[in-house]
Amino acid sequence: MNRISALSMAHQEGLSVPIERVGRYLRFRWSFVAPVPVEETRRRLQDYFTRLGYTLASSGDALVMKRGTLARSMLKWSPRNLATELTARLAPAGDGTAVTLELQLNRTGHTLYGAELYLHAWELKEAETYLRGEPVDFAAMEHFDRRTLERVYLSMGLGVAIAIPIVVLIVVIGRPILSDLGVDRPLRGAILGGLGGGIAGSLVWLFIRVLLNPQKY
Repeated sequence: MNRISALSMAHQEGLSVPIERVGRYLRFRWSFVAPVPVEETRRRLQDYFTRLGYTLASSGDALVMKRGTLARSMLKWSPRNLATELTARLAPAGDGTAVTLELQLNRTGHTLYGAELYLHAWELKEAETYLRGEPVDFAAMEHFDRRTLERVYLSMGLGVAIAIPIVVLIVVIGRPILSDLGVDRPLRGAILGGLGGGIAGSLVWLFIRVLLNPQKY
C-alpha cells in the first residue's frame, strides 16, 4: 500500500490527510477528539455529512454513510459524484468523544487528480470544525466541486480544439506516405484515426492534470 499526501491550497493552510491506496480504492483517515458527548457527536456528524450529499446507510456501532455511485460518476463527472463510503467510529474520551473518520473512495474507471483528493480531505477535516461549533463554509466546498467539473469540460474543449489542426496535418502528410508504403484503406484510416485520437486524448489528459491542481484554484 502506497501512502499519498493530500495537497493544499493557498487559502487553506496545513490541509493534510493520510490516504492509502488499496486495490481499486483510496482510503482517507482522519482522527480527532470532539468536545461533545457520543450521541450528540453521532447526530451532528450525520447532519454534517448529509449537508455534503451523503445518505445514511447504517447507524449501529459505527455511523456509515454513502455518496455517489460508479454509474453517476461515469455519466456526470465531479468529485462529489464519485462513489464513496464514510465510516465514523466513536468512543468516549473524557468529557468528549474520540472520532475516527474513514472514507473509502472507489476509483474504478477513474484517474484521480489533486482536486478530487483535496476536496474529500477538506470535507473530512471540516467535520472536526463543525463538531467544535465553529463555522464551516459549505458554499466554498460546493463551489470547489462545481469549478472542478467546469475545468474538466474546459480541458476537453482545449484538448480537442488544439488537436484538430494537428490531426489534419497528420492526415495530409501521413496519407500519401502510407499509400506509398502500400497501406490501403481501411488499415490506413485506422492508423491515422488512432494517431489523431491518441493526440487528442493526450492533450485532454495534460490539460486536466494541470487545471485540476488545487494550488491553481
